[in-house]
Amino acid sequence: MSTKGKILITAGIVVVSAFVLSACMTIPSFQGPPPASDNVPSEELANISIPGVPAEAVPLFVENCSACHGPTGEGSGIAPPLNSEELRARLDDQAIAATITNGRPGTAMPAWGGRLSDEEIAALVALIRNWDQLDEEQLSQIAEQAEECAGPMGPMHPGMGPMMGGGCDSEGERGPWWMPGRP
Repeated sequence: MSTKGKILITAGIVVVSAFVLSACMTIPSFQGPPPASDNVPSEELANISIPGVPAEAVPLFVENCSACHGPTGEGSGIAPPLNSEELRARLDDQAIAATITNGRPGTAMPAWGGRLSDEEIAALVALIRNWDQLDEEQLSQIAEQAEECAGPMGPMHPGMGPMMGGGCDSEGERGPWWMPGRP
């Protein structure tokens, strides 16, 4: 191969590498606290009653899970569905709790164990386990609130939930996935 050919190949590798590395620089990283948000799940969500599910489960889902898992748990391009019969059949409560607590290495699922209490994680597990008990009106109410909390870009855009820098955190804090420059 000629010297010119080697230079072109090397230049191509450098360009591709620079592109890949620049994409990696946009991967969420652990950053400082954000400004407070006014987008907090409404108290009405705590009134959604599901037998065997603590009242705080639905607001917790909207605040912490809906940005990635979809407004009604249907999943998205970055996270699997939580409203799945297959998931409920495949995973027991302990496995679901472990996933929430420890995250899933190699995926966008962060560890929530340092942010949510054991009781809050148990409430989310109960919601996932009993998802099929939600009726259409309840799902519509959850979806509406999740879309409001996700911000102007919508719930399916990475970077819009509280862990991702968006607005449903009732304490006005962004989680470890907040990226500088994100609204």
